[in-house]
Amino acid sequence: MLRNYILAIYCLSYFSVFAQKEEVLKLSSFYPFPAKEIPGPKDLSVSSLVEVSADSIYFSIDIVDDQLFVNGDPSKSDRVEIWFAMNEVNFSDYIVAGSRKNARIFRNSGEAGDNANLTNFLKNGDYPAGEKIEYQGKLLKSTVPERKELREDRLFFGISHFSFTPNELTGKQLDRDKYDAMEEQLGGLPDNLSSSTRCQTEITPNGYKLKIAMHNRCLSFAQQFAKNFKYCIDVFDKDDAASAEQMLSSSPNRFYARPYYFNKASLKKPLNIAISDVDKTLIEKTGINIHLYFSGGKWKGFGFGNGAIIYSEGVVSESNLVEYTFYPLQVKQVDYPDINGSPVRCMAIDYKDLSPFRQQDLYFLYNNEVVISRGYNYLIEKKSDFVNRPVLLPNGQVAFVLYDFEPADPQGWGEYGKMADEFVYIQQVGALPKSLYSGGQRVEKVHTATFGEKDQTSVKQVKDVIYSWIEPGKRFQIEVKGLDKSSDKRFVFHFTEEGEFRLEK
Repeated sequence: MLRNYILAIYCLSYFSVFAQKEEVLKLSSFYPFPAKEIPGPKDLSVSSLVEVSADSIYFSIDIVDDQLFVNGDPSKSDRVEIWFAMNEVNFSDYIVAGSRKNARIFRNSGEAGDNANLTNFLKNGDYPAGEKIEYQGKLLKSTVPERKELREDRLFFGISHFSFTPNELTGKQLDRDKYDAMEEQLGGLPDNLSSSTRCQTEITPNGYKLKIAMHNRCLSFAQQFAKNFKYCIDVFDKDDAASAEQMLSSSPNRFYARPYYFNKASLKKPLNIAISDVDKTLIEKTGINIHLYFSGGKWKGFGFGNGAIIYSEGVVSESNLVEYTFYPLQVKQVDYPDINGSPVRCMAIDYKDLSPFRQQDLYFLYNNEVVISRGYNYLIEKKSDFVNRPVLLPNGQVAFVLYDFEPADPQGWGEYGKMADEFVYIQQVGALPKSLYSGGQRVEKVHTATFGEKDQTSVKQVKDVIYSWIEPGKRFQIEVKGLDKSSDKRFVFHFTEEGEFRLEK
């Protein structure tokens, strides 16, 4: 009965599922799982072909199995499991406290081969023993979870896992609970992508063959236009409900959910993975390879990183204990009016990463030239028609007013607390690129600013700095708001015949 049902499935439009492939990934051997009974060649053996198009990944898996067994519980049936992982991901074991909105994620170190062992984490590290931590002779309140809240757990950052059984038309995505600890930081969970799979089964004289089609979104995590990813095929054989399970894998050193040992795909052409809200040509020209995860029916940007755990203000782990964090990237396209007859397009990326600063990166594309600007205080917190825009100069050349900053202390603590060095540039682009103006300021705590290059002017007691055009591309003013009225100042710069902005005396 089961054989007839499977044959009927196989007859359903094979060519509608398996489209034209562009690349072939060959797997020459399958290997027994470590610490598992080794299957005999007549009981279980596997050969596989993996093919890739821009939009999908296809698996043709030929299984020798002397007795096909399908149970109502897929985890106790004959089946194939397929894993994917981002190229940068090597492990899935972490130290976790809380879940979803209040989750914190730690590890012994950032090294791939280091197991996130809670006992070693506490024994060999400097993690606080209680709610208070001693620092410079004082007891400070710890900002990390108590020891009793920590647990060893799996976190499927950059990983997805699917199961396929011989009697189903689609696969099932497994282990979705392993995303929960990232939900608040990412701004959402990856979608359930079971419906983005198709499976056809053919009964053979000595076993069965699965033909599996998976849309590239099944990676769950990827980079834009990815050419590299990791994958693994596991095959499970269970002759009956009472028998022990036998297992083969495409990985010769198979450990559960450890992508370090997965097979690696290196493609000649990239997968069709990109943010839908931004023109693909703009992304390609800028060369920015943003990390994405599939959520809400589309690819969304995110960032990730790790750094030493901050136990309290001024107290940082010094024993190789790190905290992992994730953050969403708000990516959009901004089109500016044409200038000098050519269009100006921009990809804007808003985010708040490990530093205490809310940030924005802008990638302008003008005449096939990419110009980069970064925003922190001046750009994001203030309304301005000055920075981050192109201007036409009196000599007919085009310049961009750009902004950049450098955190004075990326962790947010230090002699002066949270602050950044801010810079404003006017950069001529095109065949005659050159710097026309530069100025810098550090208005938090230090209250200093410097304007101009050849006629550099320094100011102290600065509370705020406001740039504005008097005549766009010709003259601009800088208003300095002082800590008191006596410190207020105003400077005007104009475009000279020598082709640069100089201070008006």
